[in-house]
Amino acid sequence: MKKYLAVLALTLTLFALENVAQAYTTVQLCDRKLESVISDLSKKVKNFGVTLWGKEYYTYKGEQRCQFYFGNNKTNIIRFRVNNDNTVGGLT
Repeated sequence: MKKYLAVLALTLTLFALENVAQAYTTVQLCDRKLESVISDLSKKVKNFGVTLWGKEYYTYKGEQRCQFYFGNNKTNIIRFRVNNDNTVGGLT
């Protein structure tokens, strides 16, 4: 019985560690170009009286990023990781 519980505990631990590792893996958000995503997002949020503004491109840890603000506060930030082909790589 102790061996059975030990094997079960080890299996559950390995499963949990694998899921944690996958949670931090970067995944492709979509295959659309960044400007298309920003344009569509801008149209959607305009229905709620919100605007997107202050778009900036920069490099962080060797990856191209784009950030912009929404609403009327500079603490409202949306950041995208941008792939080499200018598609959206993910949110950051």
